[in-house]
Amino acid sequence: GDDLAVYLRYSGAAVERVTDFAAALERIETLPPGLWLLIVDAGHGVLPLEALRAAFHSRPDLDPHFVVLEHGHHQPDIEPRFVVIRRGRRRHERTETVDTITLDGDFMHREAFLRAVAIAAGRLQEEVAVEQPEKVAAVVAPSREKALKEGRLILVAEDNEINQKVIRQQLALLGYAADIARDGREALKRWETGNYALLLTDLHMPEMDGYQLTAAIRLAEQGGVRAPIIAITANALKGEAEHCRAVGMDDYVSKPVQLTYLNAVLQKWLPSASHEGQPAPAVPLPPVPPVAAPDTIPMTAPAAPVIRSAGEKPVEVRVLEELVGNDPEVISEFLRDFRASSGRIAAEIRSACQAGQAQTAGAAAHKLKSSARSVGALALGELCAEMERTGKAGDMQALNALLPRFEAELGVVDAYIDSRQA
Repeated sequence: GDDLAVYLRYSGAAVERVTDFAAALERIETLPPGLWLLIVDAGHGVLPLEALRAAFHSRPDLDPHFVVLEHGHHQPDIEPRFVVIRRGRRRHERTETVDTITLDGDFMHREAFLRAVAIAAGRLQEEVAVEQPEKVAAVVAPSREKALKEGRLILVAEDNEINQKVIRQQLALLGYAADIARDGREALKRWETGNYALLLTDLHMPEMDGYQLTAAIRLAEQGGVRAPIIAITANALKGEAEHCRAVGMDDYVSKPVQLTYLNAVLQKWLPSASHEGQPAPAVPLPPVPPVAAPDTIPMTAPAAPVIRSAGEKPVEVRVLEELVGNDPEVISEFLRDFRASSGRIAAEIRSACQAGQAQTAGAAAHKLKSSARSVGALALGELCAEMERTGKAGDMQALNALLPRFEAELGVVDAYIDSRQA
């Protein structure tokens, strides 16, 4: 959908979108010569790939290579290339044939999608991968004083310790200085000093959430300069983008956010040093995938413990490296901090389950979900997402059934981190 087009555009691709199969066939007839890649969200249905191939083969004037990436190098390949997104398949499944890569849309993160597109296009390193030196050393954030003087100091409102570290490291790598507020009330107090050019805020925080924080700031700004506010959240729920617009936010990114995407968003909204004080232009929020609200997601009995494919690790460290750089000391520090933080949050989840407090357990699982995904503990993150949904729905029976799987996966993750630190 629109969200996939947004991801591609931020990665430097030229994208066209059609809404159905008939429109795709019609557009194929008028495509200019060049490289094209067809990305199709097939849902649960059967996709007539052969009909699409045939439509291209009927164009004698066009070499049908299907690549949607701008400035592509023409290749004489006569077979089309597809990235197909299906729903309701096994977790983490990805199948590849000569001309088709198939992804599981129910568990597909942006990074996996972009990698699949790059593989299909034969341009993984050139177009999509986050460009980093062979070793990104530990960094020191730019001078806060200099950023304050230039009107480029950022305020981050985030209650999760690991996410605080991730966003601080990312901002430093991109050359930005930032202050961190641990909840919405602290963020509002800091914002009122007038020191900040941009706010990055989590949506779901204690005391005052991101929506209330934004509403308070917009109320105080009336008649003055309107500063950019960007939502950053682990959820992509139906209606959340609309809610962000309604309270006055300017943009929306899902965490963990890739460095290239974060850089593009900050460059769009943060005023340059030579234009400090100028309000940012108003542009629409990036669309959010339309997924069901938590209370409408059918819950099934928990399956067996996580089964990993060959070569799959409990913690895919490359995910963290693509967020914060690949300096071994930095990575080790993040993993140590995650192990300690996850232990504290797991204790909160256990305590809430024992007390029959489903909402509290779900809120704790939400916190651990985003930090687990950031460090690459993807299976643990998906279990947390399930516990978050069941907790919000008040389903203690499902929560208690999920708890043993959660404990087992957390133990495997802890053991893997310990083995890396040895």
